[in-house]
Amino acid sequence: MVYLADPKNPKKVYQYDLNGLQKSPSGWKSSGQGASYFYYLNVGKAITKLPESSCSGAEGGCQGGGCAGYQTSTDGANCYAVGDPGSIQATFFAPDTNQVGEPGSGVPIIMSSAPGCMADKRWAVIKLICGGTNAPGKSIELPTSCVYEVFWTHPAGCPVALSVGWIIII
Repeated sequence: MVYLADPKNPKKVYQYDLNGLQKSPSGWKSSGQGASYFYYLNVGKAITKLPESSCSGAEGGCQGGGCAGYQTSTDGANCYAVGDPGSIQATFFAPDTNQVGEPGSGVPIIMSSAPGCMADKRWAVIKLICGGTNAPGKSIELPTSCVYEVFWTHPAGCPVALSVGWIIII
């Protein structure tokens, strides 16, 4: 579960169940419209069955025995880590638009991997949209930025509960 405070009213806390975004052993596959890569995503959990043999060298980009996200060329010859399971963050802030979204419309999920893209990390930004159960949709590679966006309409993008008041974790 992920808990996020409403950016406009911090006393409102929204709860999201991201368990439906896990698919073992190989993760969910996303292919872009006109994109030159495929993305394999398993939010919050390492992919245990590598999508391509070329991914065995990319695992070093993630800590603790596997990645939650891989980017592969369409021919499978190249593979890059784009998501360490421990790096996953959910937020209402969309880094590409520099805007704060509405809690009921969805939640961006951001994950990264070790350096390896122009001396910086590779970033996967999953635009999780509140809606029906679907596999990840289109993906976009942002030119020369090492940021890769995947659009995904799924019930996990809908808040499952709302708490009003303060939450104290002990």
